Amino acid sequence: MDALAVLLLRRTGKVAVAAHGAGPADGAAWVAALEADLAERGWLLSADLRAAATRLHSSVRVRWADWLLATVDELVGADRSMLPLYRAFPDTPHDVDAVYVRRLLTYLFAVPDAPCVLCGREQGGAPLDPCGHLVCPGCFPPERFSACPICGRRLSVDCTYLPVVDPGPVRRPPRRAGGDGSAAPAADQGTSIAGEAPPLPMRVAGLETDAMGAAAALRDELVARPGALGESDRADLKVLVAATAPAGLDWLPEVVPARETLALIIAWALHATALSAGYPELVSAARLRWQTATDVARTLWAYSGGDPGLILPRAVDESRAPGTAWRPAGEPAVTVPVTRVRALPRPLRRAVLGYLDSCGAVAAAEDMRRHPTVWKRLGERLHPYERVAAHPGAAVAFAALRGSRTARTGALGRAIVAACTRHPRHLILTEYPDDTVAVRVRTHACLVEQALSDGDVTGAAQLLGQRPGERHPVLLRPEPVARLDPRGAGNEVGLDRADLPGAHRRERLPGWILRGHRMHSGLPVLPRLRRGHP
Repeated sequence: MDALAVLLLRRTGKVAVAAHGAGPADGAAWVAALEADLAERGWLLSADLRAAATRLHSSVRVRWADWLLATVDELVGADRSMLPLYRAFPDTPHDVDAVYVRRLLTYLFAVPDAPCVLCGREQGGAPLDPCGHLVCPGCFPPERFSACPICGRRLSVDCTYLPVVDPGPVRRPPRRAGGDGSAAPAADQGTSIAGEAPPLPMRVAGLETDAMGAAAALRDELVARPGALGESDRADLKVLVAATAPAGLDWLPEVVPARETLALIIAWALHATALSAGYPELVSAARLRWQTATDVARTLWAYSGGDPGLILPRAVDESRAPGTAWRPAGEPAVTVPVTRVRALPRPLRRAVLGYLDSCGAVAAAEDMRRHPTVWKRLGERLHPYERVAAHPGAAVAFAALRGSRTARTGALGRAIVAACTRHPRHLILTEYPDDTVAVRVRTHACLVEQALSDGDVTGAAQLLGQRPGERHPVLLRPEPVARLDPRGAGNEVGLDRADLPGAHRRERLPGWILRGHRMHSGLPVLPRLRRGHP
C-alpha cells in the first residue's frame, strides 16, 4: 500500500478498498478471522468496510490484510517489544516524588570514588556505560531495574551493573466469563493474578470512498494552521501534497498563516517541476507569494533540505560541557547535519535577485541582517555580483551583508555610491584611501535610537508608527521608553497621545516609569529603593 493509505488510516481511521463485483464464497469467514486479529489490537471493522472486504479477490485480500495488520501494529505499538524500566512492572513505586528526589540528588551530587550521597556507603558506584551516571547498588538494587535508574537509558552489554535475573512468574489478567455465562477458570498455581483489567478502548475502521477528497481536506487543514508544523505534520503534508497537487500553487489559499509552511510547499513544487516546461511559470507564481526577503530565504533553505524556520545548530565546546570527564571514553560523538545549499537553476536565481531588487537595497539589506549566516550561504549560489547592472539593489544588499570592499569605478562600486546617494539616512558609504568603497546599513531600530538620543521624540514616534507590530530592542531599555511618556518629555515637544503607536502607548509602559518619577534632561531619575518600596 502507498503512504497515502497509511496516512488516511492513521489520521481519519478510514481505509479505501478497491473491490468490485461479487466476492469469493468464503469472504465472510475470512473477514471474521481478520476482525478477530484486529480486535486483539483494539480495532474493529465498520459495517460498510466489512461488506467491502468480503468482496476482495483471493489474490488481493491476503496482501491487503497483511498491510492493515502491520499498519495497526505500528499505530498501537504492537510491533515493538515492551521492556519496562522496573522489572516488576506494573508494580512500580507509589511515591513517585521520593523517587524523583533520589534520582535528582544522585544526578547532581554523586562524585566518583566518594561515598553515596543517599546512604553514605563507601564506593557509591562506578559510572554506567554509556550514560556515565553513578548508581549505588544499595540505593538502586540492580535486580529491580532493566536500564539506568537515573535516566532510563539502555546499558551496554559490557556493563556489569545489571545481572542476569529470573524474570519471575508472568502476571496474567483473569479470563473473562465465557459466552455461555460460565465463570472464568481459576488461575494456575504460582501465578499472581492482577485485578480486573479495564475495558480495552476500541477504534472502528471505516470505509473511505473518496481518498483524494479526504487527502485534500487534510492538506488544507494542515496548511491553515497558524503555527509552524512539527516534524510528523511536515512529513504528512508532503505526502498529501504529492498525492493531490505536487506541481502547482493554485490550490493554496490567498493567505497562508505560517510562513514556514508556505516555504515548504513552494520548495516541494520547485522540485516536482524541475526540468519541465512549467518550471518558469511556477517560479513566477512563487515570486508572487513572497512578501519579504526572509520568505525567499525560507524557500531556498527548504529547497536545500533545511529547516524553513532558519534555525541553525549552535556550535558547543564539548570539552567545557558539565560532566564531560565522566563520559565513557568510547562513546560516539553526536553530530548535527549542516544544510548544504543546492545548486539553484538559472530561472530561480534570476527570480530571487529580481525580487530582492524590487524590495530595494535598504529593505533587503535590513532583512538579510536578521539571518546573516543563511544569506551568506545562499549568496554563494545566487552570484549577486555577476549582473550588477540588472539587479543593483540586490548587489548592494549583499555588499552590505558581506562587508565587501570594491573599486569605486567598478560596476558594484557605482551601484553602492548611487544607492548611498539616494538613501543617505539608511546606507552609510565608507571610503578608503585606495579608492575602494564599502556600504553599511542602518536599521530601523538604529534610526529610532538615534532620534531618541537627539531628543526628537516626535520623529521617534513617527518611526515607531511605521512598523507598529515590530518589537525594537531599544524599547526594552527604560531610558528611551520613558521619553515617549506623554506626561514627560513628550509634552515639552507637543506630542499628543494619539501620535504614539498603539503598541507603545503610555498604558503599555512599565509601571515604575509612570509613577511620577522625576525627569532630568529627558531621563528618569529612579528613586532609592527603600524597605517596603513597591
